[in-house]
Amino acid sequence: MAQTSSSRDLEKVEESPRRLGKVKTSLTTFPSSAEIVSEPLGVVLVISAWNYPFLLSLDPIIGAIAAGNVVVLKPSELAPATSSLLEKLLGEYMDNSSIRVVEGAVYETSALLQAM
Repeated sequence: MAQTSSSRDLEKVEESPRRLGKVKTSLTTFPSSAEIVSEPLGVVLVISAWNYPFLLSLDPIIGAIAAGNVVVLKPSELAPATSSLLEKLLGEYMDNSSIRVVEGAVYETSALLQAM
């Protein structure tokens, strides 16, 4: 079976992040450990669940933005108040070039998945 470019891209995405090695920590943080993990830069689509809409939306966004990615957030349509709040707050306090919130239901989610 011939491999299409999308299946090759999917294989690249499914690869685990490359661990670059352990980093020494200070004595004040004993017994902690730290390591450098290389993560790819790009566009991250976060589709959050309805049961913990605020936490399950913001938790992956923090890591994605810290790694230098751009985020498209699709909050759950089953939590409309939280979805509206996230759109308002993120639009007001975050850089619009680094994060976008898309509200909607099945049609919008399908369109986002096809665009990615």
